[in-house]
This record gives sequence, C-alpha cells and structure tokens, in this order.
Amino acid sequence: DFEKVLAELSDSASIADKMLLFTKNLSRLEFYKGEDLITAVDTKIQKQAEFNKFFDQIPSSPLDLKLGNILSHRATKIITVTKPGEESVAEWAIAHRVGLTDAKMLEVLKEQLERPFG
Repeated sequence: DFEKVLAELSDSASIADKMLLFTKNLSRLEFYKGEDLITAVDTKIQKQAEFNKFFDQIPSSPLDLKLGNILSHRATKIITVTKPGEESVAEWAIAHRVGLTDAKMLEVLKEQLERPFG
C-alpha cells in the first residue's frame, strides 16, 4: 500500500538526523516522494583530520588493544536538516572512548567475540 510506505518513509525522514549522529562514514541522507524532496540531512565533523587520525590509531581487531591504553576523542558534528522551505542546523558533541582497562575486561571481550552471531 503506497500510503503506508509513504507514512513509514516520512517517519524515517523525521528521525534521519538521529541516524546520522552515530555514523562515521555516511554523511548524507535524502528522502523523496517521487521527484519531491521530503527531507535531506547532511553532517559535517569539525576538525575532520583529527577525527580521522583518532580512528586510524584504533587496531582493526579489538584483541589488538593494549591493556590500560584508553584512546579517546571528542568532536563536534554539525547536522543540517533541509525540508522544502525550511532548514535547521544543530551542533552535537560526540565522544569516543576505546580501550581495555584490565585483564578481566579482555576476558569478557574474548568471550563475546567467540560467541556465534545469529
């Protein structure tokens, strides 16, 4: 049913800014009804190079993290929501913290990684 799908699409469009708040690489979402724009959402990280540098220092495997070495980074994400005839801009503080504080945490991590994913 077209109307039901349109309602679900409109619901998704209304929370698209929250979806992009937690993405690393996705920076734009657009929602259309046919040719007509419902909502477009753009994000931009201030100091993008510093943000990229933080993620570059995280090991590709969590098992390669060093005990006691906590990596952290704070950044600002600007989210712009555009709808026909209106635009809003919000500034969000985001924080990342990655690391293993002790051997027990490493055991829990290994146990989680060994579990099958269904």
